[in-house]
Amino acid sequence: MDARCPIFLLAILACGEAAVLAQPAQRPPSPPGGGRAGPKPPPLPTNPIIQRPGGVPQAAMPPRPIPVDMPSPADLETAGADIKARFSAGYAGAKTAQDKSKLAEQLVRFASADQPPAARAAALQAALRLAVEAKDVPAGVDAAEKMHRFFKLDTAAALVIVEAYEALLKTAKPADAASLGRAILTFARKAKYQDQNTVAEKAASLLGAAAKKSRDPELVKAAKEMAQRVEDKVGLAKKLTALSAALAESPADPAANLELGELLCFSVGDWQKGLPLLERGSDAALAAVAAADRKAGDTPDAVARLSVADAWHDWAVGQKGPRRAGAEGRALDHYLALGTDIDESDRERVAKRIAELEDPTRFKGAAPH
Repeated sequence: MDARCPIFLLAILACGEAAVLAQPAQRPPSPPGGGRAGPKPPPLPTNPIIQRPGGVPQAAMPPRPIPVDMPSPADLETAGADIKARFSAGYAGAKTAQDKSKLAEQLVRFASADQPPAARAAALQAALRLAVEAKDVPAGVDAAEKMHRFFKLDTAAALVIVEAYEALLKTAKPADAASLGRAILTFARKAKYQDQNTVAEKAASLLGAAAKKSRDPELVKAAKEMAQRVEDKVGLAKKLTALSAALAESPADPAANLELGELLCFSVGDWQKGLPLLERGSDAALAAVAAADRKAGDTPDAVARLSVADAWHDWAVGQKGPRRAGAEGRALDHYLALGTDIDESDRERVAKRIAELEDPTRFKGAAPH
C-alpha cells in the first residue's frame, strides 16, 4: 500500500468527510501528482478485487452463455447412453436419495463445463430425473434452470421440466414449496414471453398449487397475477387466430380489418402488420392516422413525424383501455424519435407532451388496459 494513504485518509477526516468511508464503493486513490479528484471521479477499473452484488469478484463471474437450440431426440438418446457409461459407477452406487442427489450434482457440474450441446442437455435431463427420484427440490431447480440457461427450450423440453416440478411439489415441504414456486414463477414468465402458451398455462396452474402449499402471501399474490396474465395472453392468441381466419375469408371487410388491426396495434404492439389493416378499417379517423403513420415511416421528415405524433395524441383523447394506451404509446414513440430535429417553437410543446405521456400517474393508479 502507498505510504501516503494514511495521510490521505486523515485529510478526508479533517475536512469533515468521514461519511465517504462508509460508502460501499470507494473512489480510487489520488494520482501520484497529488490533489483531490474532481466532482466526477473516473470509472472504477475492471479488476478481480471489485465486488459485484452478492460479493462475487468481477473476474470470477463468467459471461452468460448464449442459449442454443435443443439437440434432436436421436442425438439426445445417443448422448444419454454415453452419460450413463461415463457415470456408470455413480449410477451403480445411487441406491439412496442422498446418493442420487450427489450424482445429480455431479452431472450438473459436468454439464456446466465446456460440453457439446447433446452431452450437456442429456446430463442436465439425467440430473433432473435423479433429483425427482431423490425428492431433492434444490437439485431439481438447479438442473432445470441450467437447461433454460444453455438452451432454447422447445415445447417438449419445457414440458419435461414442468412435469419434474410437479413431481417435486407433491412431496415438498412448505419451505421447499416456496423456493420451488419462485422457480416456477420465473419459468412461467419465460414461457409466456416466448409465446409457449401451453407451457405457460401448465406452469401457471402449477405455480398456484406451489403458492398454496408454501403459505407464502407474496407468492400467492404473484401466482394469481401470473394466472391472469397467462389467461389474457392465451385468450388474445385465440382471438387473433379467429380474426385472422375470418379476415382471410373476407379480406376487404372493413369491420374485420378494423378489429384485427386494433388488436395487433393496441394489444400486441405489432404496428407493421396492424397499420395496413387500420387503413382498410371502418373507422375513417383512425384509418387516416394509420395512413399518415405508414407514410411518415418511409421518410426522415421531422415535420411529418411530428404531425403523426400529434395525430395519435389527439385521437387518443376520449379513448379507453388498450386503444388509449396503445395510441398514446405510439405518439410517445414518434415524439421521442424527433430528438432535436424540430423547430425551436415546437420543442417546449413536445417536451411537455413527452413528460405527460411518460407520467405513469396520468391514469390515476388504474392500469390503462
